[in-house]
Amino acid sequence: MLAAIDQVIQKYPSSKWSEGRLDGGGNYYWVELNRSQAASYYQRVLDNFPSGKNAYNCEWRVAWVAYLNRQPDADGKFIAFLRKYPVSANAPNALYWLGRGADRPGVLRMPAAISAMAAETLPGNLFRPARGSAPGQARLR
Repeated sequence: MLAAIDQVIQKYPSSKWSEGRLDGGGNYYWVELNRSQAASYYQRVLDNFPSGKNAYNCEWRVAWVAYLNRQPDADGKFIAFLRKYPVSANAPNALYWLGRGADRPGVLRMPAAISAMAAETLPGNLFRPARGSAPGQARLR
């Protein structure tokens, strides 16, 4: 199957079918829990079809795998995702994991500022501040 994907990509590099095959390859590895290999296919979708129908899901999964693998560019991937999809279903997740990433040693960022941004930008999300709490102190409802 994976050889067939590469054959389609080589023969028809800009075809919608190529995009679908690359996404399918990523999904194959995603289900097998081989996240890094899946991310390589999703990244190929983003490189070749940045505005394609699968770009949203691929961009989210590439960012998520970067975070799981503790890659130094994980925060940048979350930020790029948020710039492209600021009100998407995964925007609160990206903001949350950016805040969690700020807990790592050597990261100079303010998690409270990220939580405040989530509360302001996405008022219906799970991470908005509770009534009566101080500004910038988000907690689960």
